[in-house]
Amino acid sequence: MIFGAEVFSLIGLMLSYAVVYLTLPRIARKLTKEGIVGRDMLKKSETVVPESGGIIIILAVVASLSIVTYLFTTTYKGEDPSQEEMQIWMLSAVATILGVGFIGLVDDYLNIPQKYKIVLPALAGLPLAFAFLERTDFWIPLLGSFNLGIFYPLLLIPIGITASSNLTNMYAGLNGLEIGCGLIACTFTFLAAAIIGRWSAVIVLAPMIGALAAFLMYNRFPARIFPGDVGTMAIGACLAVASIVGRIKMIAVVALIPFIINFLMYLVKARYFMANPDAKFASVREDGTLKPPEGGEFGSLYYTIMYFFRRGERWHVYIHYLLCTASGLAAILVGILIHGIGIASF
Repeated sequence: MIFGAEVFSLIGLMLSYAVVYLTLPRIARKLTKEGIVGRDMLKKSETVVPESGGIIIILAVVASLSIVTYLFTTTYKGEDPSQEEMQIWMLSAVATILGVGFIGLVDDYLNIPQKYKIVLPALAGLPLAFAFLERTDFWIPLLGSFNLGIFYPLLLIPIGITASSNLTNMYAGLNGLEIGCGLIACTFTFLAAAIIGRWSAVIVLAPMIGALAAFLMYNRFPARIFPGDVGTMAIGACLAVASIVGRIKMIAVVALIPFIINFLMYLVKARYFMANPDAKFASVREDGTLKPPEGGEFGSLYYTIMYFFRRGERWHVYIHYLLCTASGLAAILVGILIHGIGIASF
């Protein structure tokens, strides 16, 4: 254990929690006053909710992470990476998370086309990519470690940032779904990293856990504020960044399995969704149960569950929480097993 890391992570978690919990009601009122609202599509009566509340998530995370990064890196005594290298990694992590959050904020207001949301997060990942120029080894399950040269930092890291931020952005649509599932994924990745002693990942994830826990108090059913893309994309960026600086990529991938399944199901139905914009939204029946869009029943994980189970919104959200919890437990097991066989970076 690196002395102080567990204390610094607790500071980051508590600080971001306090910032979000105390300021979110005021932000919600301000957003409503300025007309930055959206309709909650899954309520029988017309319900309007302030949007883009995730801006406070990114601000709280960046502020808290900047503080604990300073505390952590100035007391860090590791040899691989060195203190100087760790400082560069962590500062680049802050820059990348902030960059992805900014892209999400712009998308909330300008509705960036999907093709650009693939490219832009990759550009936001460049600070982290440049910080890892001398780290060229990449571990592939069952095959071992390979030296990929600059292709790892300059190609795979930006792709990882893009993939993760879009995965968490797309697994959304129900009150508390994206925030709750993001919180679960971050928490289990955090626990796995702490168990095997990857303290840089712990430091990165702690502020996001605090921010999401506080935000969920206002976003759970019935939601009083929506995070917007600025919040959902930042979750994935934080997970990707933590997995890279903490060298626990397989743990993060396993923790994101429900998100990955959801994305793959969307790809199967991509043409249908692009041709039918209204199919991106579920609807609510008279009895309060949820109904997937006609023709899009298998276009996402949550639409598929809606198709087979005629239940209310809260029930569906809890089912996804259970799926993410199971995936998180598997992530911890995978981390322990891989770390136990002595692989330094996975």
